[in-house]
Amino acid sequence: MFKCDCPPYDCAAMVDQYSAGKRTAGDDLARKFRPLVWRIVQRVLGHQWREEWEDASQAIFLRIVSSLNKWSGRGNFCHWLKVVAARKAIDIWRGLKQQPAQIDPRFVVPDTRKGSHEALVKSIQEAVAAFPPERKRVLELRYQGVHWEEISRQAGKSVRTVQYWVTEMLQQLRDQCLSG
Repeated sequence: MFKCDCPPYDCAAMVDQYSAGKRTAGDDLARKFRPLVWRIVQRVLGHQWREEWEDASQAIFLRIVSSLNKWSGRGNFCHWLKVVAARKAIDIWRGLKQQPAQIDPRFVVPDTRKGSHEALVKSIQEAVAAFPPERKRVLELRYQGVHWEEISRQAGKSVRTVQYWVTEMLQQLRDQCLSG
């Protein structure tokens, strides 16, 4: 567990020095708080997103540096930093959670039956062609990795509506492929 060591370490003075233009003070703060931020990132993102830990830590430090002027100095800097880091880590985790799952091509088993791939592709193309243009666009955006909120904004529909549309279209595709 992180224990604040203010004093003797004077985080407030380091923040003041950094705000006054002394960039080495920012480096000192980053060195001091890197283990804390790293633990927060690990705990919030979990092992599922371990490849994102370093990027998330960097994003959190950027947020902290850009928000230093918001720290009022009324409480301990390290407590303020923990709150900012945790909130940003949660935002990052939510964003990662909304990304479509990536399939590792090493684990995809090809269908070796003659003509089955071509027939399946044709069946999917026919089913997608039957969707209304507005819904096709929503499906296309989702498979490009666009977040639900952005798809909703572009479609002019609620998030629930576009999620329902995608679920419905995927079910239709499944039914088409299983019957074809």
